[in-house]
Order: sequence, then structure tokens, then C-alpha cells
Amino acid sequence: YILKPISAAELGGVLRRLKDRLDTERTERQNTETLRRRYEESLPVLRELFYAHLLEGRVPPEQAAERAQRLELDVTGDAWAAALAHVDGAPDRELAALSVQQLLEENLTLAGWSCRAFLYGDAAAVLAVSRDGGSVYALIQAMDRVCALAESYLGLTLTMGVGAPCAGLGGLPQSAEGALAALDYRGLVGAGRAIYIGDLEPDAGARISFDENDERELAGA
Repeated sequence: YILKPISAAELGGVLRRLKDRLDTERTERQNTETLRRRYEESLPVLRELFYAHLLEGRVPPEQAAERAQRLELDVTGDAWAAALAHVDGAPDRELAALSVQQLLEENLTLAGWSCRAFLYGDAAAVLAVSRDGGSVYALIQAMDRVCALAESYLGLTLTMGVGAPCAGLGGLPQSAEGALAALDYRGLVGAGRAIYIGDLEPDAGARISFDENDERELAGA
């Protein structure tokens, strides 16, 4: 609002200030749109990092749901399990990992489980979420089929280590440890299949207590 009487100089000054304000608002809007576009383009990478951090215990359980929502992910379920892939004799490990990830994404579908395959280190991994009481043995059978497909389609010997299901997201690191331990048994039970740690180490869920006092006593001894 400009009160009369008004001069050309005053009107010009008002219009210049208005132009500067509009230019600033437009620049801020463009910057926001650019950031949002870059964020959306980065979502696949951010999601893989989130999955990896879940397996490594780097996401506090109380923050997992909020972070998943920001990444447009649904991690709600009855139980969670981690599975790790191992390919024997692949000349190009990175290419083999990408091929296995795609094979898992396209073929690891079954009732009662929602599975997400992602790159983890130089291999592939799976985060499986149980809904409506999905059986872990149904999950293992589905992974067995993927191992057979890897041999048929890709000429790769794929072994999947499956960790024990856990009741909360905070138990995923232990499930991932079980999946890694299961892979160590492939020389004993045979590669090219899914290996469930619960069949080989029924008490794998038990943790040995080892706190700071124990560590000091051991160091002193």
C-alpha cells in the first residue's frame, strides 16, 4: 500500500523492493525443488544404506519406524530376518552381486513375507519381514528356488545364509550374524542352497554375557 500523494521515485523504489523479494522467493522455491528432486533421485541409495545400517545395528530401534517412513518404506511386521548371499567362483564379484540382487528381487515372492534385496558390501543381502505369521521354512524354500535359478540362469553357485527371525528390528544384527555363521557351514552341508542357522545351531539365539568387568578380569589374567 502506498499513500497518496506519491512520486515516481517512491513508486520505483517500492517496485524494486518488490522485485527483489519475488526474485528471492523464486530462488528459494527453485532451490527447494532441486533439493527435493535430488533427494528423490538418491532414495534407492539411501534405502540400501538404511537396510545395511539395520543389519549392523546402527539404527536405534525407537528411530527405525520414523526413518523408514521418511524413506517411504514399510518395515512393520510380526518378525524380521536377515539373509546373506555368497557366490562361489564368480570372476567379477560386483557384477555377480548385482545379478543376484536382481534375481532375488524378481523371484523372492511368497505369501506371509515381504522381502527386500539390496547390495551389502560386495555381495547381496535380504531383509525379510514376516506378516500374518509367515513361516521361516517357507522363506527358506523360496530362497532355495532362487539358488537353483542362479545356477540355471546365471551359471552361479549361490548360497543363501538365513538368520533366525527376531521379534523386533533391534534383533536384526543378531539375525545377520546368524546368516553369516550359516554360510560358514556351506563346506559341510553343501553350497548352492539356502542354509538356515536354526537347523544347525538351535541355540544360536543365546548370547554369552561379556561386560566390561569380564573384560578387565580377562585382561588382568
